[in-house]
Amino acid sequence: MNAGAARTRYAQPTATHFLVTFGYAWCAVALVAGTLVLPATLRMFTPAQHDERLMFAVAGVLVVVSFLLARAMVRALFRQAPTTRNLVLFLLGIPAILCAVLLSDPVRYLGHDRGMIVNRVIQVF
Repeated sequence: MNAGAARTRYAQPTATHFLVTFGYAWCAVALVAGTLVLPATLRMFTPAQHDERLMFAVAGVLVVVSFLLARAMVRALFRQAPTTRNLVLFLLGIPAILCAVLLSDPVRYLGHDRGMIVNRVIQVF
């Protein structure tokens, strides 16, 4: 018996299924990473004349990194059983939902100082 016969093979996903899964994963990863990275970056670099350019540069890097991470994650997920894939995607949604709630009213959830920093990030974009 060769090693290739022992592996379970799964059907190739349709293009629509792959794109929907990728879009969900990319949005979730970008939302969580953006919530963690952008306010921290703005807090470290506070000169007013550099805020906007710095934030756009960090956001550009964040988009590229989240795209690559989501691509690698979705490709690995489609090599797993459907149950495992669904569980991982569900678990990925939990921090994304928490970040969305946090961004809905940052002053309420983070306190005045940190909430104002997040509000400045939102205003830049």
